[in-house]
Amino acid sequence: MTLCTPCATIDLDAIRRGDYWELKNSKDMRESASNGCDGCSFFLDSIKNFSKRLSENFEDFVEQARPMRIGKFYDGNDYYLEVGSDDVKDYVNFDLCAAETGFNPPNDEGPKRPISQDLNGDEFELARIWLDRCSQHEHCDAQEDTQLPTRLIQVHDKSTLHICPTQKDWRGKYVALSHCWGKKPFLKTEHSNFQRLVTGFDYEELPRSFQDAVTLTRKLGFRYLWIDALCIIQDDEEDWARESVAMTQVYQNASLVISANAAPDSSSGFLARKVFRSHRFGTGAGLLLWQSPAITGFKSFAEIRGEPLDRRAWTYQEKIMAKRILYFLKSQMAWGCSTCIYTESMGTTPTRHASTHGPSIKLEIHRFMRAESTELEISSSKWESLRSRLDCWYYCIQEYTHRDLTKAGDKLPAFSGLSSGLCIPELGNYLAGLWEVDLFRGLGWRYVDRGAYPVRDYNCYVAPSWSYMCAQGRIKLIGLDFERQREASDSELLSERRWKEVYRPQLIDHDIKPVLEENKYGAIKPGWILIRACCRRILVQRSPMREAWHDEMNDDHDRLCFDTLDGRFVWRFDATDGYHCPKKSRGEFESGWGEPWADDGEVDEYTAVQIYRYRREQAYFSDQPPQLFMLILSSTFHNREEAYERVGIVSVPLSDEQLYHEKWQSLELKLF
Repeated sequence: MTLCTPCATIDLDAIRRGDYWELKNSKDMRESASNGCDGCSFFLDSIKNFSKRLSENFEDFVEQARPMRIGKFYDGNDYYLEVGSDDVKDYVNFDLCAAETGFNPPNDEGPKRPISQDLNGDEFELARIWLDRCSQHEHCDAQEDTQLPTRLIQVHDKSTLHICPTQKDWRGKYVALSHCWGKKPFLKTEHSNFQRLVTGFDYEELPRSFQDAVTLTRKLGFRYLWIDALCIIQDDEEDWARESVAMTQVYQNASLVISANAAPDSSSGFLARKVFRSHRFGTGAGLLLWQSPAITGFKSFAEIRGEPLDRRAWTYQEKIMAKRILYFLKSQMAWGCSTCIYTESMGTTPTRHASTHGPSIKLEIHRFMRAESTELEISSSKWESLRSRLDCWYYCIQEYTHRDLTKAGDKLPAFSGLSSGLCIPELGNYLAGLWEVDLFRGLGWRYVDRGAYPVRDYNCYVAPSWSYMCAQGRIKLIGLDFERQREASDSELLSERRWKEVYRPQLIDHDIKPVLEENKYGAIKPGWILIRACCRRILVQRSPMREAWHDEMNDDHDRLCFDTLDGRFVWRFDATDGYHCPKKSRGEFESGWGEPWADDGEVDEYTAVQIYRYRREQAYFSDQPPQLFMLILSSTFHNREEAYERVGIVSVPLSDEQLYHEKWQSLELKLF
């Protein structure tokens, strides 16, 4: 191995003391790499593959002869490559690893376990150890025989694979695959080839990801594998409808779910990977640096976002419903269950802090799925138990609506397994993704993070305008709290009681019907709800303030948020003393806040409808008045009948004078 002097003499002790280790500048480093220095090649490859900004103009970056040095973060054992001067700096993160694959880290403060370029027997053995440990966790079910899905792939015969139709009383163990389909054609089960696949087919007929799943299933000692493309008859709508509802049981009952996160399609495979490892250095050449931002500091399921599989809508419920998942990321293998997270780089040492949005949300949802009624759940009251179930539901919705679909019409079917799994009679009717018992809180959603997740209308009917399923975009339930730290005061309870007596909205009727009766949680026909609620006219105009503020104010609750219109808007009620919103500064003015209203500006009229009044329950918000949620509706006609469609939402703390203004009217409104 050829190394230049800076790479050959890297001194970790000096770096740990807080010093930097100076490397060659970018121009000299490329020359050194071309002369054979493995260290310089590693650092340049890491920049090219993991620094988006520098890689886009890599040649310019090299010619600028930018200085580079290695530093260390204060906590843990994570290092970084600093690129640039004081004016402009870029960073690439590294993990410190032992050079020998057999090393098992004693804790997450020491060197990590190195990752090999190709999966071998050690990695499969590590996966088996994780599986055995998980089976002994208090909150993870042991590997017991469960009811088998309608069809499975029989993989134990190494010469031939078979589609195996099961019987209702069959029980056993199986593995399920979660994967991206992609656009390339591959073998699927259809009516025309079903009998042939039952008789037997060759391993080589499968796309690469399916082959890898078969290999892994065999290595882990399982007889059966479930893959949606092969275990559901793809050209049979009724079979699809039945099986999409059964997804709850398929993924929840699987002994293990293989998650092919890094594979963009079924032809890519997931067992091969590209690992960026540095040269050996340190005492006895026993250490190396490893580049893997997809997993560095992996503490929660949220940190694998951005990989191809995690952008797909169909795979979300698979991740939530699975008891245990073996992840195959771009550069290593990882494990997630209801108790802990393991990573290949940490061997059998679990990460210290599993995120509350990782294992615990799965634990809660699995608990609710086992309970057939809120009567069975331990809680201070039936409503609190029901509310906890709904909070879990809304959390999942917030993680789902922005995900990609090949077919827009799958928006509701791709969530139907979770819907059916969480459904209990107390929730009432399922209305296009919302539950009847909590309809008006469920209507209080808005789009957020529009820069990262632009709102896109679908090219076909998916759901009514009032449902968060109607378009693609990241949503947030405005009145959703996971922390409840204080009880309401007597005056707050009195105020809430008065509002409910005067303004509480009601669901009068609804017409939401599924396309296929086999899946009442799946695709729906065009439908509506009829509500009685208090409403009044509001006036809206574009703000004269600069548009650049829009992104900064994206999460401003007091601002009117249109669902599909971008920009900054101001609004007011239709009265001379009309409330004028939103704020320009923290100083209150006589009628709301004082962002300028252009008297000669173009004004649009809408209908504002009170749907929900919300008191923040965290202790640090105790001095804030309740927020009033109002849907913003546009009038239209359906079959020559007056109707309304949702176009936006606003929440604002109204004074009693404005809240009980005489212009509020109680009306019946049909929302499409």
